[in-house]
Amino acid sequence: MSPYDFVKEGFNAAVGSLRRRTLRTFLSSLGVIVGTFCMIGIFTAIDSLQIQIKQNILVFTNARQVFVDKWGFNFSDDYPWWRYVARPYPTRVEYQFLRDRTQHAEAMCMYSIRSGVPIQRGSDVFYSFRLFGVSLSYPDVNEFPIAEGRFFSPREAEQGQAVLILGAALADALFPRESAVGHRVRIKGKQYLVIGVLKRYGAGVGFSTIDENVYLPHRAFAGLYRVGKKGTFSRIVALAYENDKNMEKLTGELTGLMRARRGLSIRADDDFSINKVETFFAFLDAFFATVKTIGFIIGSFSIVIGAFNIANIMFVSVKERTPEIGLQKALGAQKRFILFQFILEATLLSVLGGTIGLLLVYLVSLIQLPGFDIVLTRQNIFIGLSISVITGVAAGWIPAARAAKLDPIKALQST
Repeated sequence: MSPYDFVKEGFNAAVGSLRRRTLRTFLSSLGVIVGTFCMIGIFTAIDSLQIQIKQNILVFTNARQVFVDKWGFNFSDDYPWWRYVARPYPTRVEYQFLRDRTQHAEAMCMYSIRSGVPIQRGSDVFYSFRLFGVSLSYPDVNEFPIAEGRFFSPREAEQGQAVLILGAALADALFPRESAVGHRVRIKGKQYLVIGVLKRYGAGVGFSTIDENVYLPHRAFAGLYRVGKKGTFSRIVALAYENDKNMEKLTGELTGLMRARRGLSIRADDDFSINKVETFFAFLDAFFATVKTIGFIIGSFSIVIGAFNIANIMFVSVKERTPEIGLQKALGAQKRFILFQFILEATLLSVLGGTIGLLLVYLVSLIQLPGFDIVLTRQNIFIGLSISVITGVAAGWIPAARAAKLDPIKALQST
């Protein structure tokens, strides 16, 4: 028998057996269906979320940005958390020190942040997602598209005047029937003139909150909140030149200048962190890899149960078809053909379950969620089908080996 005929005959025998027992075939693959749906569903959701977060971060940040922070984007086990807590936040004086001395930064800015600040117009009160206090050079480092109005003038920034820029959603909430530009709002009882409204970004992951941000001159922010108190923090951001490979020149320069400014000795550890966007992405990748591992373990329980179910059904199938196996052997069928036939049947049973599970994931991905697109990737399809094939081969091997070892005379006598 040629290899083609060998595979063809084995495939026809396996498919014929599955067709004759349609209901049992479906029930046997149910465990693989559930396991594949759980596992690949989690993988797909995580991959989609990971891609969406990275895309949204890059909307308002640049891959060439380097951050001078109190906290590291990626915590180290060698550096205890309480030492992070004891670090001071970057200050405006340190920002000016770095800005005046660095030679490897294309631009540099500083900003401070306070979350959940109430914004009042008349008797109406709305809460910003975040209140930013930004330096005049903020748009030179970050994407900052103003749809209406303007950015702060040098005089407004230097004097910390009572002016601000609203996110689009917050502007609509405060001024639903008119333009926000030119009107006044209150923060902590003080009036601020609205001079600009940001471009609307909609309901993407993170964008809905960006639309609810408020931006003040940094000096005006400092008059309202003290950095380090009740969730208020600050950071310095520098933009590396394009020819600075891996931003090594800029990160090295910033490290040296910050150590000099804070008077750290040669043996003293840094009391600040120099972060890069790619460091945060690496942290995200590690975090989501852990979540994927958990999803794999959860899905594996169902798949293992499905494998035992398929193996049990295959033992029953071998028992029912013992006379047929005896006849095949009497007519010259070799052990490897019997082995291949039953392993293929178990594999097809498992792949059927995996395919249905993938189809269910695809149907879920068609559901339109606000600002979040679920995409079933080719990689996850390949993973789902591969797991199904492995499960089928593993579940069918022992029953197939038992069928292949049957004595043809005894098998025929069991009719």
